[in-house]
Amino acid sequence: MSMILIKKITYDGLKGKISISYTNGYKKVDISDCEPPRPEFIKALKKLSEIGVSILSYPFSIKDRLMITGAKFTYENDIVDSVVFLGQYVLPTREVLKQNFPKRYCRPAKKKINLSEAEQQDIDKFVEECKLYVLSERAQTKLQANENK
Repeated sequence: MSMILIKKITYDGLKGKISISYTNGYKKVDISDCEPPRPEFIKALKKLSEIGVSILSYPFSIKDRLMITGAKFTYENDIVDSVVFLGQYVLPTREVLKQNFPKRYCRPAKKKINLSEAEQQDIDKFVEECKLYVLSERAQTKLQANENK
């Protein structure tokens, strides 16, 4: 199996739709699916919201209003080098605003703005969950596996 590198992921929780762009060797692949992700995927995505709050220097008390809806990744030697989160901010009026995030670097400190080691681990976990989704490890698969026990 070739190395899968996730380039961009978006998740619309209301519609349950996931869009992933990735490379598999030299082949670029785009998928868009409404198959529900594993609960671990949702948990990993929610952890990214905490990182988003930190990046934007928002008070932690508003973390429930900031939703990460995806990310764009760049790689160096097949390791995530930088990330730009995609997200939205929900106002008290329930109006949703697109939220812009600055690029953050994930690896060695040759770059000026780095993420902490814990944040890097959370991003790595999310990337792994994206890869599992691409490889058809989804919620329904998990349910069927549990039924066979």
